Amino acid sequence: MLDCQDFGAKIGNWRNATFCPLPCSPGSHYDTCLLPCTASCPGLVDTLTCTTTCVEGCACDKDFYYNGTGCVPSDQCSCYYNGHTYKVGDTVITDDCHRMHTCHASGIVVSKNMTCDPDQSCLVKGGVMSCQLQHCFLDANGTLNPFNGEGGTITEPGSYEIIQNCDVSQTTDWFRVVVKLETCTPGVNTILAVYVFFNDMIIAVNSKHDIWINGRELTQTPFTKSDVNVVVSDNTVIIDSTSTIHVSFSSTNELAISVSDVVADVLCGACGTIRPTIIELLALNIGKWKAPDFPGW
Repeated sequence: MLDCQDFGAKIGNWRNATFCPLPCSPGSHYDTCLLPCTASCPGLVDTLTCTTTCVEGCACDKDFYYNGTGCVPSDQCSCYYNGHTYKVGDTVITDDCHRMHTCHASGIVVSKNMTCDPDQSCLVKGGVMSCQLQHCFLDANGTLNPFNGEGGTITEPGSYEIIQNCDVSQTTDWFRVVVKLETCTPGVNTILAVYVFFNDMIIAVNSKHDIWINGRELTQTPFTKSDVNVVVSDNTVIIDSTSTIHVSFSSTNELAISVSDVVADVLCGACGTIRPTIIELLALNIGKWKAPDFPGW
């Protein structure tokens, strides 16, 4: 039949309910001469190969439009953006989380500028870009789960560089976190102390959650100086710089660290980088993360 139509032959409706029927989905009907790109949702035509020769098939009913899989009312038309199809209400983020594109009714894509919150990072997980709060964990037994997820257990006691802002030109947002691990039972380490460094401040917290700031014991919280805050909440010591890093040390000796996107590309230490180009395996690199300025390193 298609060959005949290519030569301009007019063919009537030769099908019926009992002879070689062609069922059509709701919102459409059988047509012996259908132009492929007629009655398509906005934007879909740009993704189709359109011909001027009609073919038989299922044509959309009046006020229905083809969305790539079937015929729907105009307000249910999908959106077509960069070769992908999105349903009404779907949002896609691009340009390192600086642009947001939302599919609205009738297949209209509305785009606007955006930024991640200060405590979030722009990450791609499962092929989807989004702003996410990224954590690095060190549990009570010395098991490290870094930003990239490729972690393991630190079996050797000592003081370790967990994370640091390694931008040597940084003068305001510099920080460093060192953890001292001690063997309690053979092969199992626990966190003996956490040291958090800022430009003009050293905060030390031991396993009993006693806190010292620049060598003086802190007897009352909350404590605030410049943009650094220290609080104790639900038996968890929380230390954060409002613009860069958040550190929490729980009563069960679990350490959690999150950082803002501002410093995502200048991190070093055992937590790794948020957007790694090379994943460093903990077992092969743990030696270089020992803190050389701590006794017995």
